[in-house]
Formats: sequence, C-alpha cells, structure tokens
Amino acid sequence: MRMTLTASSIFSLALAAPVSFGGLTIADIAPPDAVVVVGMDDFASMRKSFDQTPLSAMLKDPAIKAWIDEMKKEPLEEIEKALERVDADMDDLGFPEGMAGAALWVEELDPERGPDWRWVFAADFGGRAERFNEIIVEALEQGAEDEEFGLFDEKRDGVKVYTIEFATDEELAEQAKEWRDQMEQWQREWREDMDEEEAQFLDDEDWEIGDPPPPGPFDPQRVYYAMSGSTVIFSSGLRGADRALDALAGEKMKSLASEQADYAAARAQLDEIGAEMYAVGLAEPLKDLIDEAMEMLPVGIEAPDMEAMFEALGVMALRSLSVTGRFDTGKSMYEYRVISRLAEKKGIMGLTDLDPVAFRAPAFVGADASSYTMVQVDFSGIMATVQDFIAALPQDQQGQAGMMAGMLGGPLGALFDAIGPDVHIASWHERPFSATSQKQLFAIRLKDADAMRMSLQQLAPFIGLAPRDFDGNEIWESAQGAIPISLGIGFGNVFIGEIENVENAMRLAGADDAPRLDGEPRFKIAKHAVDDKAIGYSYADMRTQIEYALWTVKNAKEIRRQQMQEWLDQLDPEMREQFEDQFEDDAEEDEWSKMLAKAPPAEVFLKYLGDVVSVIRSNDGGYEMVTHVLAPASN
Repeated sequence: MRMTLTASSIFSLALAAPVSFGGLTIADIAPPDAVVVVGMDDFASMRKSFDQTPLSAMLKDPAIKAWIDEMKKEPLEEIEKALERVDADMDDLGFPEGMAGAALWVEELDPERGPDWRWVFAADFGGRAERFNEIIVEALEQGAEDEEFGLFDEKRDGVKVYTIEFATDEELAEQAKEWRDQMEQWQREWREDMDEEEAQFLDDEDWEIGDPPPPGPFDPQRVYYAMSGSTVIFSSGLRGADRALDALAGEKMKSLASEQADYAAARAQLDEIGAEMYAVGLAEPLKDLIDEAMEMLPVGIEAPDMEAMFEALGVMALRSLSVTGRFDTGKSMYEYRVISRLAEKKGIMGLTDLDPVAFRAPAFVGADASSYTMVQVDFSGIMATVQDFIAALPQDQQGQAGMMAGMLGGPLGALFDAIGPDVHIASWHERPFSATSQKQLFAIRLKDADAMRMSLQQLAPFIGLAPRDFDGNEIWESAQGAIPISLGIGFGNVFIGEIENVENAMRLAGADDAPRLDGEPRFKIAKHAVDDKAIGYSYADMRTQIEYALWTVKNAKEIRRQQMQEWLDQLDPEMREQFEDQFEDDAEEDEWSKMLAKAPPAEVFLKYLGDVVSVIRSNDGGYEMVTHVLAPASN
C-alpha cells in the first residue's frame, strides 16, 4: 500500500520538533484573537531539568523503551517512511536550542459551515536548521513526485514558502457534491418513514442540506512550510505563515502579546513561577465567537441569552486558563499547575473561595486508601446561584424552573445550609483485583445534623430513602436496596456511597486504634511537598494506581464482559448471542488495548515514579492547583 504523508502527520512532525526563535514567543506571531497558545521558552534548559529526574531514566529503561517504541510505531509510520526515502530518521531532525510555540485561532466563522480553525507552529533549530530544512524539503519533493499531494513554492519577501496541497478546489467540490447526494438520499429514506404531519413540517421548514462541515483544524486542505534564518514554520493558513515571517523579520504588528491584556496577565503568572512549558487558553475570543454565532441565527429564531445565563453562573468571569509544567523543582521531580484567572469570584466560581484549612485525612479514611481528596465548597451559596440562573432563563422557561425551585428550594436550602464546607472523596481497591475492585466514598461535613434529618424527611418522597439505626447513628437507604446509594449521618459528617462502603466508613470513624491513611508514612511524606493550609488537597498512591491500571488493560475484555452481563441476561437467547458475537468482534478490533496490555510490570514503573499530591489555592486573581509527582522514595 502506498504511503501517504497527511496533513495531520505533518502537524505531528511539527510537534515532534519543539521550538526557539530569536527572543520572540509564540504570542508575538499569534493573531490577537488566538484562543490557545502552547509554548516552551527555553527547551535546552527544560531538557536539562528533565534529565536530572527519574523520569528521564524511566524512558531509557529497556523494558519501557521497547514498549514505547512499539506503541509509537504506527502513529509515526508515515513520517518515518517519508524520512527513510531521503536517508534520514527522527534523530537527524535533532532538538531545538530555545523556546517552543504553537497557536490556534478561528480564521472565519461561516454561518453554514461553522468555525474555520487555523494553527501555526514555529521552531528555531540554530546550527541544525539547514539540515532540518534539507530533510523536510527533500521529503516534500519526494511525496509530490509520488503524487501523494501537490507541492508549490513561491518567494514571499525573499523567503521561499512551500504550499502542500492535499486536495485541489475541484476535488473538494466533488467531495462536497458526493456528501450532498448522500445526505439527500438519507433525507428521502427518512421521509419514507414519516407520517403526513411530520413530512409537512419538513416541507414547511424548507430544510436545506447546505455544504459539508469544514475539515478539522489538523486536517486542512493546505499546509504552508517555510524557513527564515534558522526558524522553520508550519501553518495551516497562509496568513499564519506570513505573520510568522513578518515577526521574524522584525516587523511591528498587532499580536496576541501586544493586544491581549488577559494574555499578558497570564504570562506574568507564568514568569513568576518559572514555568518551563505552558498552555494558555483565553476566554474572550471564545466569548466573541459565541456572540458572533448568535448574531448569525436566522431571523425569527429567538436564542437564549447565553451571556446572561453564564453571567449568573459566574462563568463569564473567567479570563484565562493556564496549564504549566516544570521539572526537578526541589519538592518534586515534576510539577504542573492549572491556573484560572477570574475577573471576580461569583456564582459557582465563588463557591470555593473560603479560608484555607490543614491537610489531614479524616478518621474514616483507612490506611488502604489509594486516593484521597478534600475540597471546600460553600453549599449555602448554591440556592442563590440557582435563583440567579433561573432569572436569566428565557421568559417561557422561567415559570416551570421557578416552580420546581420553589417546591424544592425550602428543604434543599435548609439541607445546603446544614452541610459543608469540607467535601471528602476517598477511593480504595479491593484485592485480588476484579471489575468491581475500585470503591469510592463521599463525605461532607455536617454543621447541623438535626436540620439535615429534617430536610431528608421533607425530601424523602422525591429521593426514595428511609432512615434506619446503625450503631447509634443513622443510615438512609432505599427499600430492598433498589437504589444502591445510601446516606449515613454520624461522626460530624454525612457519608454518601454504596451501603457497604458507608457502613464501613462509619465503623472506622468510631474505632479507636484502627489503621488510617493519616498515619501512613507514604501519606506523611507526600504532605511535606505541599502547603500547610489550602482550600483543597489531593493524594494518590502511585503503586495501587499503576497496578490496577495495568491489571485493567490486561483484563479489559473480561471487565467489559462482566459489566455487560447483567444487561445481556435480560435479552432473549437469540439477541443475546448476536450481541455477544458483536462484543467478540469489537474486542478483537481494539488494537490500542492490546498494545497497552503489553506494558511492563508495575515494578518497572515504580522504580521511577513516586506518589502524587496536589494542593488547591484561592488567591486574589482566581484559583491555582499545583500537583507534584514525587520521586520514587515515597513508594
């Protein structure tokens, strides 16, 4: 079969070569309305930090390296074959010498076809740039010679720009015609099954099939490639390539860096923490796209006021969302952060803006816990947010929603006032592993147990739960266990989960000398990596997580069978046999699961990976979650 170098594989090749270009950042060449930028400011420094961690050694471990090489064989097959034909391989492309960057934006919002997404990627290879460019150009010329795509070049301001065309305008027009013909055929078949009233409705609406949706951002009609100085550029649009070339030539222009205050503020945060790699998503361009889409709706269609609804929920206050990473921080071998910047904390975005508390696992979390999370939530503010949201709904929807809120608002409001702010989530895995090994329990601190009971009594007809005594405390459950979830009230908390898990948690909470997570050495080590106080914490035992994950992928077929068995048992024998045959066929086609199942044993990974611990902070500008992947000593 003939090898085909696709647009997505060219984009993958670009991503395989991180970037550096002469003091500029990706934000200097991205348009002001870019939605997402991804970057690395100093690749060489980041790689040096990475090489000092056990993560670097892990990738060189013979068992893990062989497994990764096998997994990446198919995704990189097109690229490697293209390189082989010009007597090169991935190692010949080399590594960059500085920062990295890619940007994504919407070029145009078409009322018929939706958003036209575009991207640009740039990389400075320093002294290796000439060799990199030579390999890429030779591979492109070979692909064009084999008629895998069209290849054209032109000089733009003295720089040769290559156009890689995967489909001509004529070919796209033919594909669009075939798509419309198929849609018309489906519409005719659909109409045959309609009654007269439904068919008349279809005629009255005068539905038009229109044009097919545009290709995805990573499967464009054309990709542009150029090299200026030591910087190589890939872009899915000519404007993106031109912007990069102009920026590299020193031309002053409006860009994300110069025009977007939200990006500048997010960037300042990244600089402060010394982020080695980052991704920044901006809310304002997305809001503008939504507004533009609403304006394009046909006359007569009244759209809900999405901005008012999101404003009521507090979502409109989001300005940016950043994800950062850095290696060898002193506290951990890898740290990543998720940072949200908010104009204000209101609605659901303000429900966690509370005073910090100490990181301690409560008495009902046993020593066998594989993960534990605590986050604070102001439950008493939920009903006010609900009322604001209802007020923002279209007039014809406010009545029903308001009536429901009025009916349930009293008992729900009292219930929310009686609980919080501490929310606990504990998980553990029963051994030997099975499809039902993973267990989970939720618990919320109780401020007023009597008010909680009264609210449950009022809500009982709606939720189908009734109380019973349990060792002097109280458990609310459904008759004959029709609903598997139960509520336990006692020890200053309301416990939520499967009945057995709730009972065990309440027993453990009342036991004097039972082994608990808070006393485990592994948990104490993890706590040292994070702040003494915060609004939320999370801990994961890497040993159990890896062992269960590997067991799951190696037994995926049997797990799926067990999960489907109860449903299959309800079918008649003939239909059950048909679904079982389909299940066998699907399982055989799942090549990815087969590949994952070939992973080395857990002990190989655990030589290099420690536990994971996170902290969530509230600050003046929003929220920040910091996660540490610890060195393996914590195992």
